This record gives sequence, structure tokens and C-alpha cells, in this order.
Amino acid sequence: MFVPPCRAGSRTTRATRSVFLACATTFVVLTTPALGSAQAARDPVAGTWSGRIGPSAQPNYPVTLNLRLDRASVRGTVSTADGSGEIRSGAYDTASSTLHLEVARVGESSISLVFDGVVVHGIATGRITKAQSIGTFVLTRDGASLSQSAGNAVTINRDALRSAADELMGNITRAAEVVPAQRFGWRPIGTVRTVAELLGHIVDASLYYCGRAAGRPVQWSDAVAEGSLDKLALIAKLNDANAQCRAAADAGSMEVLVENYGHANLHYGNLVTYIRLLGLVPPASR
Repeated sequence: MFVPPCRAGSRTTRATRSVFLACATTFVVLTTPALGSAQAARDPVAGTWSGRIGPSAQPNYPVTLNLRLDRASVRGTVSTADGSGEIRSGAYDTASSTLHLEVARVGESSISLVFDGVVVHGIATGRITKAQSIGTFVLTRDGASLSQSAGNAVTINRDALRSAADELMGNITRAAEVVPAQRFGWRPIGTVRTVAELLGHIVDASLYYCGRAAGRPVQWSDAVAEGSLDKLALIAKLNDANAQCRAAADAGSMEVLVENYGHANLHYGNLVTYIRLLGLVPPASR
């Protein structure tokens, strides 16, 4: 299994901000199962998942996963153009909808790839790790009729993305509410963002991506991340950014909206870790 290296680090760089661009192109043409189906409700993981993995602004690495779920344990295979792998250890948590897969090449014992992400309404997205290199993945579960038109597929995926984004951004806002105001300047170690800076970074990214998705010539700005540490002000800015993204979701660029979802999802994982280290309970686990 091969994933080209990308730069690892505690802060997202300009190069990695657009990592989902090519992934999103595949996302909008793949079909997903009918939303709310009884099968999806019973088993949100099992089936064939198709999509892209890659670490840069121009990733072009198709991937297919065949997964089966046995209680909380996930097993199956992973195929790329470079070869095939087996899931040696996999888990799905129903409370948080999180997915963790450790993959080794067929016939080898060492783990070559690790998937960490979330599964919502037939969409799986998150981080992929190879040694010290970090990339991203976006997958959809196949299951809709093969005769379905591309236009219908886009409509289904737009609805799924809107629902998944609402859930994710709701969790991020509730995470901000969970942390006491006096801890917004806290950080686990000196080389990473504070709670406030992390929330501000999510706001800055949402304003950038969703503005672009709506067709506005928005330029990247770190104004919120480098601004006030005030809890109430940051929550208000989160709500404003979420409203702009919700408006863009109706007809905006799917490619850019997926970029925003993937970016926010990765940093929600950071927030969950921060909250646990503060001795608190993340909103999705309550």
C-alpha cells in the first residue's frame, strides 16, 4: 500500500489546506445508499467504499475498501492501484461514529496505513497515516442504483454532506461551550494551538472555504485565530461561520464544501483530545 509522503506538523499549512480538492471531484460523482435506509441504520460500515486518498492539492490515488462489521470490530480489505492490503485491526464506535483501521500489505505483518475518521450518512472522511506522513481520505459507500443519473447522485451527496456538516459543526460548537472560559488560553504543549486558537482556526477556514464555495473571491485570513480569546465572542463567530456554510451548502461548489468538512473534521479530533485532557466529556460522548 502506498501513500506519497506529506508534511506532518501541529499546524495546518497553506499547502495542506487544499488537500481535499481532487478528492472532492470523485466525491460528487460516486453514488451513496438512500439516506435513512434500514440497512444503513443497522450497519453503517459494512459494504464497498470507494473514493480517494492523498496528501496534496493534486492527489490522484483511488482506493476501494470492502468492510464488514462484527459488533465493534471491523475487518476487510483495501485496494489501491499500487496493491492490496488487509485490515489487521479495525474498530467502529457507534456513540461517536468514529472509524479506526490499521492496514498491512497482503502477506506482510507490519502496518502500512492507518485510517482515522468519522462515518456519517454513507460518507467517511478523515486522516490517513503512513509512518510519519499524514494525508486525508474521502469515501462514499456504494449502494444506489447503477442506473441513477450523475445529477441525482450529486443531489444525494449534497443532502448527505449538508446533514453530516450540520452534525459536525454542531459538535464543534458544543465543544466550545463545554470548555470553561478561563481555559480558552490553555494548550497541551507549547508547540500547538490553544483552545481559542484552534476554534478560531476552524472559523477562519470555514469563512474561507464556504465563501469560495459560494463564489466569492475570499482570501485566507487568520484574523479570528489570532484575535480574541473570549469564549462568547468565539462561539458567536462559530455560529456566524456555520450559518454562512449552511447557506453555501444549497448550491455552492461541492468540491470546496468537502474541503471544509474534511478540514473541520480533522480539527474536531484535536478538540476532543483537548477536552479529554482537561478532564471533561466531549459533546458526542454525552
